[in-house]
Amino acid sequence: MWVKGIMRMFKPFISTKFWQKLVYIENINDIYKYIARDQLMLPDFVTQHSSSSKKSAPIFGVTLEEVMGRPDHEHRNIPIVVEKTIEYLYKCNANTVQGIFRLSGSTQQITTLRKQFDAGTAPNLSTVDDPHVVAGLLKLFLREMAEPLFPFDMYTRLINAYKSEGNAIQNISAVMDDLPTTNKALLKSLLELTTYIEKNASVNQMTSSNLSIVFAPNIIRAPQETMQQAIMDSPVVNSIVRLLLDNPSECLRQ
Repeated sequence: MWVKGIMRMFKPFISTKFWQKLVYIENINDIYKYIARDQLMLPDFVTQHSSSSKKSAPIFGVTLEEVMGRPDHEHRNIPIVVEKTIEYLYKCNANTVQGIFRLSGSTQQITTLRKQFDAGTAPNLSTVDDPHVVAGLLKLFLREMAEPLFPFDMYTRLINAYKSEGNAIQNISAVMDDLPTTNKALLKSLLELTTYIEKNASVNQMTSSNLSIVFAPNIIRAPQETMQQAIMDSPVVNSIVRLLLDNPSECLRQ
């Protein structure tokens, strides 16, 4: 995690070619995808330890592919942290909570829950008495994904699609068609949740405009984002996410 964090700090200053060659290995056995077994002989205890600890690989701060590759995600369509937080938000009637997703929950509680998920022990969220904590946990997961929900190579395509002439919904939906299956499942779950929240905006004050401001920077990020670019693209990115929130079924064609 520390190595990845440091590497991300230097990303704007390092050649794109370098990142195309960099591969993170979460499990020792995965290294054989890149190096032949007869070229790298590892003791049995190394591979056995790696296999036994695979469940404890972190959920936060890694790619969606890495999360879904954990043994405890074998029969899941979306990350367990997303599944559990969304389930909680429905059960606690989060659509009646004013400022849900906009107001912050306890940082200490969020950190504790994050550590439990990373350790492979899904906490019992029903014991949490503040919906803002669980909403904050969901936002944190999205924000810390090593690659955002919309992969980096889609960033420019999304911007151009929205700015292009013609029907913006059709333009964006054409890009959505290329989303990986897991990303699409995650997006679908989020859009169902935001629709549920937005329908009661008169009570919770979270209109699609407010929700887009909250979620946009967490799910759409430039591969090498500078402060200037973030400021310049922010209105467009917010508008793209609002378009998704207002037209989920049209934009996310099955």
